[in-house]
Amino acid sequence: MAKSMQSTNISRFTDLCNEPVDHLLSPIKGYQNEPLVTLTEAIQPISSFFNEIEDYVYVAVHNCQYPADGLTQQEAASIYLYTMQFDGESSLYVLLNQSLRAEKREILRPWFSFLKLFLTALYRLPSHSGIVWRGVRGVDLSSKYKIGTKFAWWGVSSCTTHVEILESDQFLGKHGQRTLFSIECVNGKSIAKHSHYKSTEKEIILMPGSYFEVMSQLNPSAELHIIQLKEITPPIVLVKPPLSKPNEPKSYSAIHRSNKSSLPESTMTTQMTLPQRLPKNMTTKIANRLLCGKCGKFIIDSAYHTEDSKPCCNECYDARFAPKCTECRRPISNERYKSYRGKNYHSNCFRCGQCDKIIADSEFYVENSKPCCNECYDARFAPKCTECHRPISNERYKSYCGKKYHPGCFRCTQCSKVMSDVEFPTHNSNPYCIQCYDKYVAVRCAKCLQAISVGRSIVYDGREYHPDCFCCGQCGKVMDEIQFQTHNSKPCCAQCYKEHFARRCSRCLKPIIGTYSIFQGKQFHAHCFVCAKCHHIINAGDEFRETQLGILCLRCAH
Repeated sequence: MAKSMQSTNISRFTDLCNEPVDHLLSPIKGYQNEPLVTLTEAIQPISSFFNEIEDYVYVAVHNCQYPADGLTQQEAASIYLYTMQFDGESSLYVLLNQSLRAEKREILRPWFSFLKLFLTALYRLPSHSGIVWRGVRGVDLSSKYKIGTKFAWWGVSSCTTHVEILESDQFLGKHGQRTLFSIECVNGKSIAKHSHYKSTEKEIILMPGSYFEVMSQLNPSAELHIIQLKEITPPIVLVKPPLSKPNEPKSYSAIHRSNKSSLPESTMTTQMTLPQRLPKNMTTKIANRLLCGKCGKFIIDSAYHTEDSKPCCNECYDARFAPKCTECRRPISNERYKSYRGKNYHSNCFRCGQCDKIIADSEFYVENSKPCCNECYDARFAPKCTECHRPISNERYKSYCGKKYHPGCFRCTQCSKVMSDVEFPTHNSNPYCIQCYDKYVAVRCAKCLQAISVGRSIVYDGREYHPDCFCCGQCGKVMDEIQFQTHNSKPCCAQCYKEHFARRCSRCLKPIIGTYSIFQGKQFHAHCFVCAKCHHIINAGDEFRETQLGILCLRCAH
C-alpha cells in the first residue's frame, strides 16, 4: 500500500546545481506525437524506475476528482503526482528533471507519454507574469550566472511568489551560503490549486526550456547572493508544445489502478468513473433535451457518462468505451473491478487458478502465471517450516543452511530460546545463542581463560587470545595489529626486542632488525658494511679486500 507522504518538498525549489547553463542542449521534441492517455497508462513506460508509483498515481487521481482551471481529472492528477514526495525512493520530479537535463535526448523516450499529459495540463493553465523566486542552499552561483548571460533551464522549474517561503528552514533558511534567484517571468503556471501542497508553497512552475537573461547581481551579505533573471524569447523553439491548441479539452475513459507483480501480489479494487447525474430538480422536459453524443437518443436515465466532452448513454458507453472483463468478455460498467497485469476483471470473475474461488482479498499469490488464493498457496506451494512443518505464508522467515523456519521456530540448539538476532554463532552446523555458545562451545582465551565469543581472536603458538589479551611478554603492551618478534617462545613487541634481544651492528652498535651482513663472525647493518676508504656500501655478492686499512672495495684496493 502507499507509504506516508512527507510534509516537506525541498529539492523541487532548490534543484539548480545540475542545470547545464554553460551550453544549449538539443531541443525536446517527439513527445507531442504521443496519444493523450490516462495517468495510469502514461506512467507504464517509467513504472520500472519506481517501487510503488501505482500507489501514488491512485492517490493523485483520487484527490483530483474536482479539478480547477478547466483541467480534466487526469491532467490535474499528473500535476499532483509531480509535486508528491515519494517515501523511501527518488520522487518522480527528481528523475524527470534528471532526464530533461540529460545530454542524450533518447533518455527522455520512456517519459514521452507522461510528458504529453503533464505538459498538456500546464499549457492549459492560465499564464502568470510577475516576480517569482527560487534558490539553492550551500553554494554561491554568482560566477556561473554572470550578468548578460543567456541560458535555458531544461528542468521543470518550481518557484514561489512568496520569498519568505524559501527563507524557512525546510528550504534555504536564513543562514549559510545561499543563492536566491529573483525571476521576472511571463509564462509561469500557477499550480497551487493542483499541488499536493496546496496551502503552503504558492508554487509557480516555469516550463521546461524556459529561456532567461541575467540582468543583475546583488550580495546583501557575505552569505546571501541574489541573481536577477528575466524570461526572454529563445532563439529557437526549445520544447515543442504538446498541442496545437493548448486549451483543447480532452476526455478520458474510466481509470483503474494496475497491480504489482510481487509475492504476494496486490490488486486494488477501484471504483470506475461513475456516470454523471442529472439534478433532481431538472424537469423531464429539460432532461429529454439531453441527447447521447453517439446514438442521438434522448438520455432519460438520471445517470450518464461523458466521452469526448459529450453526454453518452449507458448503452453506448458499455458498447464502445467500457473496459471488457478478460474472463467473461462482458463490459465492466458501473461497478468495482479488479485489475491484474494490465487485464480487467469483474470482481466475481477474478478467481483462484487452483480452486476457482473468488479472490476477494487485496493480496494474493501467483503460481504458474495465475492468481492463487492464500488457502491454496499455503496448501500447495508455500515453503514448510523445518521445525514445525507448517506452511510459511505471508510473513518473514529465517533461512539457515538451506532450510526455512518461522521466526518463532528458529531456536538455540542448547536451550531452545528463540533467536531473533541477525548474527549468531554455530558449532557443527547447529545454531547457538551467544550465552550457550560462550558456556558450552567457545574456545577459552589462553591468558584470561574467558570464552572467546563471536568475533576476532589471535592465534599464537597453537593457543587463542582475545585481541586485548595478546600482550608483550616483556613490557605487557597489547600487541593487537602490530608487528612483534619471538624470544624464548614468548611474543615480544618490536621496541622491547630491539632494546633487549636484537643483535648489535659491529660498526654503529645499534640493534639490527631485518636483513644484515656477517663477516668474520661479526654482524653489520646492510648499510653499515662499507669500504673504509670511499664509504661505498658493499652489497652481498660484491668482491672486496681486507687490508691493514680495513675492508676496501676493489676499486680502492688497487
